[in-house]
Amino acid sequence: CHVLGFVGAEGHGLEGIELYYDTLLRGQPGVVRILRDGQGNLIPSMAQVVTPPEPGRDLVLTIDARIQAIVEEEIARLAEESLPRSVSAVVMDPVTGEILALANLPDFDPNRPGSASPDQRRNRAVTDLFEPGSIFKIVTAAAAIEENLVSPSDTIFCHHGEWNVRGHVLHDVHPYGNLSVEEVVVKSSNIGTVQIAMLLGEERLYRFCRAFGFGDPTGVDLPGEIRGVLRPVERWSGYSITAVPIGQEVGITSLQGVRAMAVIANGGSLVRPHLLKESVSAAGAREEVSLPAVRILSQETCGTVSAILEKVVSPAGTAPLAAIPGYRVCGKTGTAQKYEGGRYSSTK
Repeated sequence: CHVLGFVGAEGHGLEGIELYYDTLLRGQPGVVRILRDGQGNLIPSMAQVVTPPEPGRDLVLTIDARIQAIVEEEIARLAEESLPRSVSAVVMDPVTGEILALANLPDFDPNRPGSASPDQRRNRAVTDLFEPGSIFKIVTAAAAIEENLVSPSDTIFCHHGEWNVRGHVLHDVHPYGNLSVEEVVVKSSNIGTVQIAMLLGEERLYRFCRAFGFGDPTGVDLPGEIRGVLRPVERWSGYSITAVPIGQEVGITSLQGVRAMAVIANGGSLVRPHLLKESVSAAGAREEVSLPAVRILSQETCGTVSAILEKVVSPAGTAPLAAIPGYRVCGKTGTAQKYEGGRYSSTK
């Protein structure tokens, strides 16, 4: 429902693809000059076509109906088990940027949009912010490896889980001593990640965050997309260098997060997510969509980071349940503290 959207009583698109591609779908009305007799009756034989109408185009979407069905079933099961306020799920081809599935809960019946609240109609995958937490460590690690500042085997002392830095105490979930750079990512050490970020420095870290697409809309062909939150360096506090690398003080959308992971999966290119595969004219002429990608990392860096992320889903990592026998799976967990009453909660 959040992909397709719906139309109003007069056929105008009001949400989703129906709104974004309303002009393509609608076509162009024609103009006919007519004559009437003295009593106002039409004279059909005198009608003259000034501008012929142009039929709208058919749209072929990138959505795979089978994958979409699985995603909707899975988030429904998750909602029933965990009772979250909301769920968003996106499946994207990392090479082309084609969105194969996109679903949110709460959802609505697009045949009866008037009975749904704005909260149900909102496409949370592109409109809702969240702090990414530790999934953002991918950016920090990839940037440092790309800049040849660290290698996976380099050792970092993680202060046994408690480090006083920039006037704050930074914690790890578990106390670690020496960890390799690879282990810092696999075990998701905040302290190790921040030390890697300090080798980068604020300016380079910010530059790579922007290169990964954070702080800018993805350009997806859906209405209502927000740009997220990534403050420029001049607005960082003295503590920001210890927060941004681990996914705090940053706001992203689900789609931005998926696109960032796709950079590692496709070998270093930032793609543009999209839902339109091709459009077809009334005469059958097809126009395919091909969107350029921008290279931001080397293939060598992506290969190194992929090997690390593969270990995240191993028994030694934080996400062993994500492993699938017979497949190479890479991933990264992220847990963010909730922000309440002007500060981060220590319990939520």
